Amino acid sequence: MDAHPRTPLDEPAAAPLWLVERVRLLRELGFFQQSPEASAEAFAAAWARRHVLKWGREPDATDPHLTVDLIASDPTRTVYMDVECDPFPGEGAYVRWVEGLCRITRGRVDLLRVEERWLRDPTEFYQEADAEEEKPFRPVEVTLTTRRRRLVIYPRWHGDYIAVSDLVEAVDALMGPLGPRLYFMDQDSQSALVLALTASEGRRLESGLGLRIVRGRDQPHPLHWLERLRSAWRAATWKPPRP
Repeated sequence: MDAHPRTPLDEPAAAPLWLVERVRLLRELGFFQQSPEASAEAFAAAWARRHVLKWGREPDATDPHLTVDLIASDPTRTVYMDVECDPFPGEGAYVRWVEGLCRITRGRVDLLRVEERWLRDPTEFYQEADAEEEKPFRPVEVTLTTRRRRLVIYPRWHGDYIAVSDLVEAVDALMGPLGPRLYFMDQDSQSALVLALTASEGRRLESGLGLRIVRGRDQPHPLHWLERLRSAWRAATWKPPRP
């Protein structure tokens, strides 16, 4: 008799057809190449099992975040990180983001090193909040060095939220005029999902999976949160005028 009775999670059931079809489409676009010997059915079943272990429920075709989670599960093709990542001195947030973006360029950016150097105290941002719209606050210098180029940028600073679009534009510029570009996936999340695609691959993702893919400064992350933070800060620090 088996000393360790098997559970339903030990042998994943066949994945639903809609999930297999999504995996098959993504594989045609170069995703999930780490296990090329596995069929789309086997890969989808294994992914569904991990989904159950993580979330405690079966994959749901109507879940708007499921396709995002599926695509983001390929770290060789996507960067999926929280935009509220505390980009302050000593945290290395810009280094992490740039390294991640260069990793997914499909070999087009051979990054040697990335450095961040703080030029101003970021707390000055709050002192200049009213003027920030007219003159963006840029307290940090980020240097990207590849085998062929050296690029220095000064990203806008939005408090706890990193200006991912500025970093994406920098890495995208290093990728050259031809081939894949960096795109954002439009999704309702505090995290940004970035992936490298050709224009035709982007169209197939949009038509085949019903996604919306956007470039650069068109990125959909809701920075209106920043305005809410500014409003809260002003309310907390406002003092009535003296009579």
